[in-house]
Amino acid sequence: MKLTSLEQDALHHYQTLAREKREKEKCCQQKNDEFWVVRERSAREFKQNIVDNAFRLAGIDKTELSCRQQKDSQVVVDFINEQKKVAQYRAIDINNRHDDAFSRRLERWKQLIDKNLIPPPAIVLILDRAAKINLSGVGSTSIASNQNIAQTKAEIDSGGYLGGPLRGDIVVVDWLFVWTPPRDGFLDVTSFLSMNGSSSLWAHSTLDGGSASSSVTAGVTLSQGNVTDHSGLNLFNAQTKTSWGHFLGSANFQAVDGTDTVGYQPTQFPVVAKIPIVITITASLYVLVQNAHAELDFISGDFRLNVPYVFLQLL
Repeated sequence: MKLTSLEQDALHHYQTLAREKREKEKCCQQKNDEFWVVRERSAREFKQNIVDNAFRLAGIDKTELSCRQQKDSQVVVDFINEQKKVAQYRAIDINNRHDDAFSRRLERWKQLIDKNLIPPPAIVLILDRAAKINLSGVGSTSIASNQNIAQTKAEIDSGGYLGGPLRGDIVVVDWLFVWTPPRDGFLDVTSFLSMNGSSSLWAHSTLDGGSASSSVTAGVTLSQGNVTDHSGLNLFNAQTKTSWGHFLGSANFQAVDGTDTVGYQPTQFPVVAKIPIVITITASLYVLVQNAHAELDFISGDFRLNVPYVFLQLL
């Protein structure tokens, strides 16, 4: 359905606000990371001096240890790659299973609507095509009925002297749906986020130890005029870590292939007639490492993120 000029203006306005908010969040995260880098570096410099002196007094050849660590690193990477191949092989079946579940749920809703089982004066409708998908990272988007697809990834690596700095990467995807209510009332929103991808974490094989973590959060934001409401939830968390002095790395691979409800609890968002409302479904991918590698992959092969539709009920 083509947007009206008022709906287009509302969409543009909230897109601009969302970009400004993302930039502020990114600056705050960078300042936090820089603070911890200074603390970590001081501690590691002290420990490194102790190790160097101990190796020198014991006559240990650090070259041999370095070769062993490089071999172990390759073993870890090979393990992650093999696990990822298995997940990619299963990806198309998972997409089909998710699509089938969404179709059956949508059909039940339509049956309730067609049979007039929703008590009046409630207005019930389904938005199955996003007006816009905004992607802050690499990748691509496509919009079709029940197939509002984003393919992207968040990836970061850290290493080097004393394990290198603490580094993070965040990628945000916004699915924007627009609707103009015909009357005043209270709006309930139900949507779903279908995830089909993988989380790959490994700490590098050095004496400096290391850590890696990944997370996916989601939320729904309702905006009309100068009134905004938001709810969010944590969908996925993973981590791996090795202690200082542990010269072999660690790894953690997980398939991220679930479907979660976003905005299921009734929001009772107050809306005014004839003014466009923007419903934004957001997924945030975040990875953080220190002397490690982390990747949330929703871009390889048939991996993807999908918000198939938004279910609205105006009371």
